Amino acid sequence: MGTAIVTDTAAALWTDGRYYLQAQQELDQTWVLMKEGQHDTLREGPWLVNHFKGYMPQQGCVVGVDPLLLDQKCWVELEKELLGAGHQLVAVTSNLVDVVWGADKPQRPNNPVLVHDVRCMYNYTYLLNMRGSDIPYNPLFFSYMIVTLESVTIFVDVSKLTAEATQHLQQEPCPVEVAPYEDLLPRLTQVQH
Repeated sequence: MGTAIVTDTAAALWTDGRYYLQAQQELDQTWVLMKEGQHDTLREGPWLVNHFKGYMPQQGCVVGVDPLLLDQKCWVELEKELLGAGHQLVAVTSNLVDVVWGADKPQRPNNPVLVHDVRCMYNYTYLLNMRGSDIPYNPLFFSYMIVTLESVTIFVDVSKLTAEATQHLQQEPCPVEVAPYEDLLPRLTQVQH
């Protein structure tokens, strides 16, 4: 888990202490490991600004990012840092890692989503108290959520929801609308307007 930045001349991976050892073992010599939480590790924005110093300053550089991978706060902060140095942040329409995978991209897991039995509320901070197994060794499942003052919508592969999970979503203090995973982007454009 982390953030990867790849330019035409460099590749860097930011990750926290849980993944330092794994990253050191799996990254080849073309990658730089950026250890989050270390006092001498630059954040992504300052690293990009510093990296671009050798580029054509009169034109500025363009950084493409999958907007589904950054929350709004991170996007605004990165955009501000880049704009301050004459560079631009743009949304890419296709996830670049998916493009590199091409036809060889593994299918997203279709494991069931389960209700998590909560006995001590302070032990669990997940909004819906649900768990999955789409990501090895993590209780996560692929989904997105839109939470507004009036509603909550979860975007998930509906076939993954067990009957118990579907019932659980309707019993929350605020019933949760279930929408197909692929409907996120069209819905976001509706929410914006």
